[in-house]
Amino acid sequence: MASDAAYRGMRAEIPEIKQLFQTRHYIQCASLCGRLLTNSNEIDPVHQAYLHFFLALSHDAIAREASIRNRRGELDVAEKHFLAAIAALSRSSSPKQEEAVQSHSPTSSHSSQDFSPRGASDANSMHSDHSASTNATSFAGDDDEEEPFEYDSEAGEFNYSSRFRTILDDFPKVPKSVKRRPSPIITCRPSRTPSIHEVKFSADMYAFQRMVETHLAAVRELKDACPAPSVRFAALPNSRPASFSMKSNRASVHDEAEKEIIRAQRRSMVFRPRFDPTSVQKLCEEVLSEL
Repeated sequence: MASDAAYRGMRAEIPEIKQLFQTRHYIQCASLCGRLLTNSNEIDPVHQAYLHFFLALSHDAIAREASIRNRRGELDVAEKHFLAAIAALSRSSSPKQEEAVQSHSPTSSHSSQDFSPRGASDANSMHSDHSASTNATSFAGDDDEEEPFEYDSEAGEFNYSSRFRTILDDFPKVPKSVKRRPSPIITCRPSRTPSIHEVKFSADMYAFQRMVETHLAAVRELKDACPAPSVRFAALPNSRPASFSMKSNRASVHDEAEKEIIRAQRRSMVFRPRFDPTSVQKLCEEVLSEL
């Protein structure tokens, strides 16, 4: 973990890095990020991911402005630093931050009982069972004059009165046992609710990581579109020079008549006479004699 002084010092360098990239000084931005990564012993994982991210962005921008022949090397460097930024972001998340991300992430898993219609039906059935039994008991207890039922010893069964039978017909029979899903077992509970700053930090780190992954996918797509570097073979030592082969090919086109015409033109060509130093020597002797 970086100390407070190292953290503040690195935080002061971030606006300059961002300014260099926004003003299209990609080489200066990449060199500054590389120097901070190599010279700083204590770097916060978030700052380390930030430096790798802008270093990769600079090489990505240089690759897109370079020629096709030099583009693949810059894309390789950009891909390496994008992966380093993702690795640094994975180290920066603590367990509390991960819980905050899970609770506020759109992909987080909630309890099936919260959104399942079965839970609501179970609750309704419990309420209806309880209300039916309560109403039956209250109606049965209101009539003190007439017994609701009497036991017939000869038939071995209960005979219900007409009033009580009417009450029973108004309510459905309650099942003896209703099978319900057991409540989920909670193995661990969070010790405390994450603060709003922790939730915001976790959401920002999640968005930052998704942005880095998007840039990484774009770099890999551009790498796949780039042609593979061609292999150049060295010329054989016994091969003749190109000028000689061109002359021989050109001479093979002409026939014998054209060759004779060319020879005649060369013989009749008047060349400039060679330099004669006698006149210069004579002029020099005259000048020396006067002196």
